[in-house]
Amino acid sequence: STDKGTKVNLALEIVQSLGQYLMNEQPFDIKVIVGDRKFECHRLILSAHSGYFRTEFNNNEEQKHEIHLLGKITSDVFELIHDTMYTGLCNVTDDNAIDLLTAADYLQISILENECVRYIDRYIDNLLTLKNCMNLYLNAKKRNLEKVKSIVWSFILVNFISLCKTDEFLDLSEDDVLKLVQSQDLVAKSEDNVVDAILFWIDKKPNKNAENNSMPINTTEESSEVLTDVEEPAHKRRRGPPDLFTAVSDGSSKTEYFLTLFTHVKLFLVSQACLNKLKEHPLFREDCKIKDLIINALSYHAFINNREVYWPANATHRKNSQFVHAVLIKSGIKNDIEGHQVTTSEWFSFPFQNDSIKTTHLKLAAIDNSLYAFGIAKRSGIETRLMDLLKVSQYLNGQWSDYIHMSLDSKIFSIVVVYNFIYIFSPVEQKFWRLDSISKTFEEGMIKFPSDKPIDYVMHYHDFILAFYSEASPHGGMGLQKIYCYDIQEKPKWSLLTKNFPSANLGMTSFNDEVNTYILQSNGQLWKIVTQITSKDIVQFEPLGKLWDIDWPLYGVVIVMDELYIYGVISPEHENSSQLKTSVLRFRKINYIYYKNSTENSTFAPFIFNTNT
Repeated sequence: STDKGTKVNLALEIVQSLGQYLMNEQPFDIKVIVGDRKFECHRLILSAHSGYFRTEFNNNEEQKHEIHLLGKITSDVFELIHDTMYTGLCNVTDDNAIDLLTAADYLQISILENECVRYIDRYIDNLLTLKNCMNLYLNAKKRNLEKVKSIVWSFILVNFISLCKTDEFLDLSEDDVLKLVQSQDLVAKSEDNVVDAILFWIDKKPNKNAENNSMPINTTEESSEVLTDVEEPAHKRRRGPPDLFTAVSDGSSKTEYFLTLFTHVKLFLVSQACLNKLKEHPLFREDCKIKDLIINALSYHAFINNREVYWPANATHRKNSQFVHAVLIKSGIKNDIEGHQVTTSEWFSFPFQNDSIKTTHLKLAAIDNSLYAFGIAKRSGIETRLMDLLKVSQYLNGQWSDYIHMSLDSKIFSIVVVYNFIYIFSPVEQKFWRLDSISKTFEEGMIKFPSDKPIDYVMHYHDFILAFYSEASPHGGMGLQKIYCYDIQEKPKWSLLTKNFPSANLGMTSFNDEVNTYILQSNGQLWKIVTQITSKDIVQFEPLGKLWDIDWPLYGVVIVMDELYIYGVISPEHENSSQLKTSVLRFRKINYIYYKNSTENSTFAPFIFNTNT
């Protein structure tokens, strides 16, 4: 407004008049020495503009004639500040904005601070460098400059590798380091980089920040040298974030930092060599909870082929990783397998390159970093009267290749992954086989498969394989399912559970977290499988409620970072249902992914692939 502009102009005229009067009419009464330069000043001007100098003059009864500024304020920056205090004008530019803000913050010159903040807020994209970003972030955080803080934080995430071993990195608080570790946007070559950064941050001695970043002042007249190792009085230290270990520098506090931070590291993605290095760290031996974290991660590596398809936070790759968490869906007769990148919700084409296999009955299975496609071989002429040939292709390191094959009496077959094995079931023949993915060998089951009816669904639960068969209801409508249970560890046999399982018209799927196995039916009913050692049926089913209230054909379910991703056919009725649950149990969010318009001849497989291959 006009009134505001008039007041600003009046204040500027007063400052300029006072400065001009003192410069021309009054002798200088103090020298400020910065580096090898001396600046003639007036105590009145310094005290009027700077809370730092005001405090210094008030705390020293003896009138000193020189003040030595020691630390990160350069003579060029102080020259700008000197001119500003006498003229009321300051030319803030891209080249000096950060240094001016740092110096104004230290010297407590609020008017200059505010001017620098306004400039930075407006031109932040031009100012960021690896050298100044940490300082800029901490200043923005202190002043609640959300826009500046957000932009700088994104810069820090992208340049994490370059910043994580610098002294400036130590200025970050525990909350800031934790925020870095938790961010899916953090850019690192591997999780080993994150571990190294945390150890660097934790292992620094107490008061490291104060020693490196203090800006002491010397009021003696004898020396004008820039001193780098002088410990300044507490009232003269720069304002800013407290030293990380000043308040609590004992071993127990470091242990607490260690546990808090490593609880959120993606330890299942850390290399075994790095995990073994962590085991040797002194803090590792001080806390059982820390030991458990590392041991669990080492166990994850040791049993890499025995994992369920479950991607918790500590096993989920970051957004900028070369590894992508995806689900692969093959629906209908098209050759291409379509993939959905879970964390970015992007669809992509995943070509299946084997012209010798029919794609109408294609089924997919994933074990660690290998994907397997099972399909019936194409035949012509006299070959059509022969047994069907089941061919298996393997996708590894970006390429498909023929893996193994076997003869079948029928095109109808089912597969299920159990640890590093893949079981193939042919109900027509009442046979099943076990494919060892390591030795590439087939082994036929020693006992007869219990039914010649098509399998509705087959799944793995701990050391059991569960096969579900439908039975028509005598009264019409939805019937029940018989369940055969195969114990892969005990003496091979198929056991029929005494209790039947309610059918759902359009099928079912299953999924696992780190503790439980669940079944989700097309009518929205969610079940948890429980083991009852004392019961005749060692496997039982506990109902957990319904997620929706219509029949919705399902492809499959996957868990990523405690969120459920449920894949099914396109259905406006389902999508717009008022009964649709958005969370359940400990899963903080349910994501419904709609695809195609039929689950006929479909296959579903969660898979992590390397975008570099």
